[in-house]
Amino acid sequence: MTQSEAEELLAKAKLLHVVLAPVGVAFSNLYESFVQCGDVQCSVGEVLSMEALPEQSIVVITDIERLDRRAADGPTLEGPLRARAHRMMEDGCSIILLSKYPRIRYPDVAGSSLLDDARDYHPKNRAVEPSDHGLCALPAWVTDLNELDFMTQLVSELGTPLVARLDQILFESLLHPNDAISNLSAPERDALWFAGLLKPCGDSFTWSIPAALGVLKEGIANCLAMALEPPNDLAHGYECLWRIERRIRACLRAKAVALWGAQWKESLLDPGQRSRVVELAGEVAYPGVNKLNIIRDPLEWLTLGELLSLREDKQKIGDLGLPTIYWRRLKDEVVPIRNQISHMRITRPGDLTRLREWDLLLTCQLKPVQ
Repeated sequence: MTQSEAEELLAKAKLLHVVLAPVGVAFSNLYESFVQCGDVQCSVGEVLSMEALPEQSIVVITDIERLDRRAADGPTLEGPLRARAHRMMEDGCSIILLSKYPRIRYPDVAGSSLLDDARDYHPKNRAVEPSDHGLCALPAWVTDLNELDFMTQLVSELGTPLVARLDQILFESLLHPNDAISNLSAPERDALWFAGLLKPCGDSFTWSIPAALGVLKEGIANCLAMALEPPNDLAHGYECLWRIERRIRACLRAKAVALWGAQWKESLLDPGQRSRVVELAGEVAYPGVNKLNIIRDPLEWLTLGELLSLREDKQKIGDLGLPTIYWRRLKDEVVPIRNQISHMRITRPGDLTRLREWDLLLTCQLKPVQ
């Protein structure tokens, strides 16, 4: 099997010129044979420093994971690596990128990177019998390994945002795991295929380890429990969320003042909301407070979900310049992300991009006017 996989990888590299091949936990047994496919084996740093390579060479880059490093570790290498690779391809070379990580884990870069040019190579899973161990479909699995340690390491290579998506579809979804696959985006499904967890089935995908989904869930739980570093762009996402909430509060307040003048606080909030605001404010910033009027801005003590419900319930407030359909989408898309972040849970792929989009939209369309 190993020789066959190496031959197929080599043929694909010659045909397509740049190929990304998995050597993570599920396919770690293929690493040496994949390395030997090349006429030249080198690290990212070495390929950048090479003067020239023989024409028509097969070049295997063995540490492409280096591109996942945070900016604090030094300048990004995607641009120089892509430029160097294009010069190599002009000389007829083909490039094999060996990666423990699926491409979804690598950060987006301005312009294009070599990973954008690469096509994925997918080794075959083992054929299994009903009596086989649940992990036997994964080529690197051997029975003397600890199954939970093996799966935890495999899951950790996906990156925490994708692990959070698996958490959502396997723990939180009401759908059967096979049906929940359809809720994943195409890049997410491709990433799980690259990692060995999914396999094609006609026009869709199915789990490659259906008898070991319990172990997969335990691995996800382990991985998320030990995720102690925030996503790279979480700070930017939090800034967007802060601006979104502040802008909505400012617009609600301005409209309420315009409608009810000095009585806006009592007129905007119902009795239950007034009591809740007084209680929360008294616990944190207004010791002994018993009147709503004493609190500078009661809207600051409401959550985003409560603010959106307040706007919807108070018909006099209107749409504040944002069509009703957008308010519904805002509630559906932003509130869950806000709850994820407020509970210090892991954001999912696309969450922070979505916050940036809503921040830009509201900045353009919601204008607080006194």
